[in-house]
Amino acid sequence: MKMVLQTVYDPNVLQIIKKFVTESARFFGADSRETTELELAIEEAAMLIISAYPDGRQDIFQISAEGTDGLFKLVLNNMGLPVDTEHLPEYTIENPEESIDGLQLHLITNLIDNFYFHNRGSKGWQTVLEKKLAGFRDPASAAQNTENSASRKSVAREKLTVSLATPGDAYEITKLAYYTYHYSFAKTTFYYPELLQKALEQKRIISFIVKNPGGEVVAHCAYLRSSSCSELAEIGGLMSSPAYRRSTAGIRMLRMQYNYLIKNDLGIILTESKLVTCHTGSQRITKGYKLTPFALKISVHEQSDFIDMDNISTRQRETLLCSYWAPHGLKDTIRLYIPEAHAALITSLMALPELPLVIRTETYSPTAEHCRLLIEKHRKEQLAVLEITEFGVNWAAELQKTVYQLAIEQFITFHLSVPASTPVPEGLERELVALGFFFSGIHAKTPQNWLLLYTCLNNQAFDFAEIKLTDPVAISLHAHIRTCYEALGHEPGVLS
Repeated sequence: MKMVLQTVYDPNVLQIIKKFVTESARFFGADSRETTELELAIEEAAMLIISAYPDGRQDIFQISAEGTDGLFKLVLNNMGLPVDTEHLPEYTIENPEESIDGLQLHLITNLIDNFYFHNRGSKGWQTVLEKKLAGFRDPASAAQNTENSASRKSVAREKLTVSLATPGDAYEITKLAYYTYHYSFAKTTFYYPELLQKALEQKRIISFIVKNPGGEVVAHCAYLRSSSCSELAEIGGLMSSPAYRRSTAGIRMLRMQYNYLIKNDLGIILTESKLVTCHTGSQRITKGYKLTPFALKISVHEQSDFIDMDNISTRQRETLLCSYWAPHGLKDTIRLYIPEAHAALITSLMALPELPLVIRTETYSPTAEHCRLLIEKHRKEQLAVLEITEFGVNWAAELQKTVYQLAIEQFITFHLSVPASTPVPEGLERELVALGFFFSGIHAKTPQNWLLLYTCLNNQAFDFAEIKLTDPVAISLHAHIRTCYEALGHEPGVLS
């Protein structure tokens, strides 16, 4: 039996193609892991064809799916550019940067059993993908229906082990990153086994994993030390293979991560989490941690591609909820200088984890000739991260000039951090509001060095109602920041 889909050379049809392959594979008995692998492989194969197709043509290409003798076969017939099979780019793990052009073919090859091209002359080219299905279902045999159903349920009966990851687990973890996020995971180290292995060896990343009986890593979380301060670590790297997301082993893994930091001296004084707000799943999962929300990093990047989680996207860029936890408390008193409009909120937030602090509202008049400003450009995300390390007498005019130039370079989100450990300039809030910036909370650069966070959105229509939160404290923070945003009193846009 053969099933056929005809479609156009357009990236917008990828979701249709993936759905066609997923449902066809399930029809022939593929389990959750096999359908995920096929879905990822067909996306790469289809993009190779679509991206290589000449502009200005209106042809269609055809995808067929069939299953015989335990093998599921996909054939992509296309009339695009000929394939140079003698000089296909080859990806090597030893030289990932130099061989990046071959990564797509490398991933397809590792996801399925057979992958090859077939030249059909004037009829174009065929791209063929074949995968053996453990629970292959012959549609002609109704007797296999019950057996196949039992196969799909076998995951629930597997004995899963929870442990601290070793450097030798690096490759399995990178595979899991791909299965969970495809290419959209912000922590790019997890796409390079050799870099991850080194980070695990040096304990810059401390990972916790779940393995199935076959030795595959099916769930993961980690502490990731800050590149600028080893005493600050992010609680992140949360991943799970789609077939195992309902397993209780994930909860055991998170519990191990939480207890490990309390019982072991890792030199980590403060932890930070940056949880997505397009859905509340990760917020619920980390509820057991004593994390306190301090900031919303708004409009950071486009929505991530969460595999097998289709109904989570919003109409706008992703916002991150930034929270903190000091597992052993902070020994030194933290003195923060907060604009009076936000002092009460920050005091209430920092009182929750019983952090030692003193809130001050004094201001001063800068005397330096120029403003010292650090700039990080994240071009892929169209995000500019700015930090004022010293205010000058004309700091507002210098900041305006910088933001305007960045807007010309197509940056659409600006995050501005200013020191909270020293008095802020007189009129800081007034000047920032005039520049289109609104208060978004506070965040830590080190356990002792905290920064005020402000956001400017360049011609973005932003809806705070689409930010999804579960923690009552986070909801209160959200309400305050929303009020600051609405107080701008004009349509969001960058200053000219």
